[in-house]
Amino acid sequence: MKRINIFLYLLVAAAFTSCEEADPLDIEQYKKEAYLVGANQSNNEALSIVKLPYLETATEEAPTFITVAVGGSKETDRDIQVSVSEAGTAAIDRYNFLYLFSPTDIRYEYLANSFYRIPETTATIKAGQTYANIPIYIKTQPLDPDEKYALTFKVASVSHPDYVSIRVRDTVLMFSFSLNNPYSGGYQMEGEYVKQSNGDKTPVITSRTLKALNHNTIRLIHTANDERSATAPTDLGVSVKVNADNTLEVKPWKNFMLLSGGGTYNPVVKTFDIWYTYKEGTVTYRFEGKYVKNQS
Repeated sequence: MKRINIFLYLLVAAAFTSCEEADPLDIEQYKKEAYLVGANQSNNEALSIVKLPYLETATEEAPTFITVAVGGSKETDRDIQVSVSEAGTAAIDRYNFLYLFSPTDIRYEYLANSFYRIPETTATIKAGQTYANIPIYIKTQPLDPDEKYALTFKVASVSHPDYVSIRVRDTVLMFSFSLNNPYSGGYQMEGEYVKQSNGDKTPVITSRTLKALNHNTIRLIHTANDERSATAPTDLGVSVKVNADNTLEVKPWKNFMLLSGGGTYNPVVKTFDIWYTYKEGTVTYRFEGKYVKNQS
């Protein structure tokens, strides 16, 4: 009987001891690190691209942001202030070197500081939270639609370096943007090319990408399906401005031999009806087509 009592005592003591042991999940399993979301080279050399609208005036600013984060296995128990700074042109030069080979490829360039502002370079990640945003404001109206612009950022400091360190790998974010307007994007096109001298018709059904040139003008590439860097700067383009009454002003882009053009835009079903006449050598053609926007 005495042996049984001793055994029960040891069993209960062991149970209490095991309850007092620390749960591994209650302890930080990794080093807490501050970093910029997207700043990992496996993600297209840390290139992050957002969509921004082409604005109507040169003084308007399109709001966007970058995001700072704190990683670890446990939530933070205090507010963390994370400050960022710009990281120069090295990441942009590296991207251009690695990914752009042809002389016709459009290279990224650092966005001039007259086109953007960053009011506050420090964000507070609240206790128990993971992310916080740093706003950026960009003037899009003056920007060239055929250029590529970028900014670069890195984490400069944290408020509790003994508690959260700065990540030492994948540190620089290359931030870029694509410009759009309500009419740009992917479309399904159905139309025909008519030779004016004899009425011969060539029907066409295909997809088209319409590129924003400003807040109310798009460009389509004549007889080409998309806005590849090899075709955009050439004389194959047609610019289409949507007026306030939804009529269209159709003009040549670069040296395309466009003679006249017009049409209408239906904002309800997001459809263009476009026509234009043009020359190839001495031969005159008329194009008529309907562009129906893809559902996003």
